[in-house]
Amino acid sequence: MEKGENNTEIYKRFHTNYWWYNFKYEMAGLLGRTFCNRKPPRKSYLLHLGCGDVYLDNFVNADYYYLRWLPFVKQTGKYDWLQDFRYKLNCPDDYWDGVFSEHTLEHLHYSDCLKLFKELYRTMKTGSWLRICVPGLEEVLSLPCHNTTMAEQIYHLTQNHGHVSVWDTDLMFKVLRDAGFYTMYKVSYLQGKDERLICDSESRSAGSLYVEAQK
Repeated sequence: MEKGENNTEIYKRFHTNYWWYNFKYEMAGLLGRTFCNRKPPRKSYLLHLGCGDVYLDNFVNADYYYLRWLPFVKQTGKYDWLQDFRYKLNCPDDYWDGVFSEHTLEHLHYSDCLKLFKELYRTMKTGSWLRICVPGLEEVLSLPCHNTTMAEQIYHLTQNHGHVSVWDTDLMFKVLRDAGFYTMYKVSYLQGKDERLICDSESRSAGSLYVEAQK
C-alpha cells in the first residue's frame, strides 16, 4: 500500500449527516402528523413496526412518515401505515394480536421508546406478544473484528445510521417494565413464543439482541 493510501471504511463519507438528517426527520414528522395521521388499515391484526424496506405480507407494515406519502416524492419500499412513533399512535385500544419490530428502536431516544412501549401496551390485546430485535451492545462487542476495529464497531452501534440509543438486556427489560410489561424473555434468532412473529432477517442475526414481552 502506498504512503497515505487506506481502505478503511471509517474514512468514507457514508456516515449520517446529522443536521440534514434531523431536519428532514422533524419536517417529515410534523407534516405527517398534520396531514397523514390515519388509523391502521383493516388488513391484519399483526403489526410490523418500522418496516423500512422489508414488507411482510401477513402484517400491517408501519413506518415513519419520511415524506413518502407525498405524491411528488419518489417512493422507496412498500408500507401500509405511516406514524410518528414518538407520539400517540392513531390506533384503538386492545387492537393488535402481536407486534414485531426489527432494528427500529435504536433510532429513538429512550424517553420516546418508553412512550412507544406504553402505546404498544395500550393497543395490544391481553396475552399478545411483542417481539423486538435491536443491535445489542454485548452482541456487537462479541463479534470478530475482521476488516474493522472495536472502536469502529462501537461508533456504528452508538452514533452512525441515525442511532440515538444503545440497548442491552437489562435496559430493555427496565424500559419495558416501566411501560407496563411484566412477562419478558431474552430469546434468540428464530426462537420465540409466537411463531407468527418470528420474521427475523438473517442479515441482521449477528450482533442483534432479541427480546419478547407479553401483555
